[in-house]
Amino acid sequence: MRWANNATIVVALVLIVGIVAYNYCDVMWMSDLGSHSDMRLIGEGIYEYHAKTEKWPSKLDDLSETSLPLKYPQWWTDQLALDANAIVCPKNLKPDPKDNRHVILCYHCKGLDAERGRMWVCWGDLRTEPIPLEALNEHLKKQRNVENPAPEMGRVGIQVGVVDGE
Repeated sequence: MRWANNATIVVALVLIVGIVAYNYCDVMWMSDLGSHSDMRLIGEGIYEYHAKTEKWPSKLDDLSETSLPLKYPQWWTDQLALDANAIVCPKNLKPDPKDNRHVILCYHCKGLDAERGRMWVCWGDLRTEPIPLEALNEHLKKQRNVENPAPEMGRVGIQVGVVDGE
C-alpha cells in the first residue's frame, strides 16, 4: 500500500515537471515557427513567380521557376514530396502584397494541425497565421475568381479549398 502511494507521488511529480518543461521550452512555438516559415517562403515565391512570368501560379510545382529551389534545395524537394501546401491564387490579385491583405495565397492542409482543424495560411500581404478550418472555408468561399479551386483534404472527410458557386 505504501509502495503504491509513493509510486503515485512520483508519477504526479514527473507529470508536473513535464508540463512545466513543455510550457517553459514552448515546444508548440517551435512547430508553429516551421509552419510560419514555410507559408511565408511560399507566399514570397508566388510574388516572385508573378514578377518573372506575369502569371499567377496554380500549383506548388509552378514555383520551381523561382529562386526557392536554388536557395533551399532540401526544403524544396521535401515540400514537393509532402504535397501538403495548396496554392489558391485569385485572378484579380494585385502585384503589390499590400493591396492583397484580404486574400489567402496558400495554406497548409496536412499534418497534425490540419487534422485538428487548425490551418496555416499565408495572406496576400505575406502575413502567416493559423486559422480554424471553418474560417478557411469561409474565406475561400468569399474569394471569387479562383484560378485553382481544386479541393484539398484538410481532415478525413472534409474538403478544403472548394469554392461554391463557381
